[in-house]
Amino acid sequence: VGMLLDHFGLKLFDVTDSPISGGSLVAYFAKTLRTPTDALEGMLAHEAALGIDNSNPWREFAIRCERHRLALRALVEHTKADGKRLIGYGASARSSTLLNYCGIDHRHLEAVADQNALKHGRFTPGTDIPIVTPDRAFAYRPDSILLLAWNFREEILAQIRGDYGWHGEVIVPLPGDPVVIRV
Repeated sequence: VGMLLDHFGLKLFDVTDSPISGGSLVAYFAKTLRTPTDALEGMLAHEAALGIDNSNPWREFAIRCERHRLALRALVEHTKADGKRLIGYGASARSSTLLNYCGIDHRHLEAVADQNALKHGRFTPGTDIPIVTPDRAFAYRPDSILLLAWNFREEILAQIRGDYGWHGEVIVPLPGDPVVIRV
């Protein structure tokens, strides 16, 4: 990041908390050198105390991400190789990031179910999977579901059991290692 900022002549001077997605940071940059705020100084000290103020933890994180990508992709490909119909559930920005990073696309998932009517009739960005109503997705008679809205796991599992009487394998990609559960 430092090289990118240097390339454009930007200097970090402030940071604030944002409640989006369970907690994010908003960083502020300027073309001219400004005095760092107390908030920025505090955040830098906090990162140093956590030991994440150097590249080693980020390299380890990259290795864990790659292992996760390979494991999830293998689960999805094994499911397809077994001749099972697979849909996704939850068309969010985070699911698009996951699908694109893992190389999971319209060849793997027949559709992605989502409750939001504004998404119906559209496609997942970069992976071209149709986004449909849950009713339509379950009309495909899937054998397995890739739970793309893992942050709503219990709510979605209750819905697919209760509203659709569906039973089968659910691939839960996160948190932690991808797992397959039976519903």
